[in-house]
Amino acid sequence: MLPPETMPLITAMTGGLCGVAGTWIGARVAPKHVVKASEMDAQTKLIEALSKRIDQQDTRADKMQAELDKTHEEVRSAQQAADEAQTQTRLHRVWNQNLVAHIEAGAPPPPPDPPTGLVTIVHGPQVDPSK
Repeated sequence: MLPPETMPLITAMTGGLCGVAGTWIGARVAPKHVVKASEMDAQTKLIEALSKRIDQQDTRADKMQAELDKTHEEVRSAQQAADEAQTQTRLHRVWNQNLVAHIEAGAPPPPPDPPTGLVTIVHGPQVDPSK
């Protein structure tokens, strides 16, 4: 078919094409996990930025938790003050009822002593009206 002089030419061309095809296929199939140094630096910077952001978020969360704890403590103290005020109100009502009963009885024994908490409320800190 072909003259024998063309065989070295065909062999050289086939060898060259195989080399080029091998290089082309090798570049396409090369592992994608190989990371260049510039990409590694960029990733390191991103990781450092994210770490800094996480630290800031942790600090902010700690501050928010401290504020929440403070608010809970304020609510507890307000509830305690409200409970004490309710107790004082109940004592006042009972004392008033006893006093009214004492007055309606006509010539009764001496009036009942006011509860100690009520004395504090009634005779508590004196306010100067001129101020």
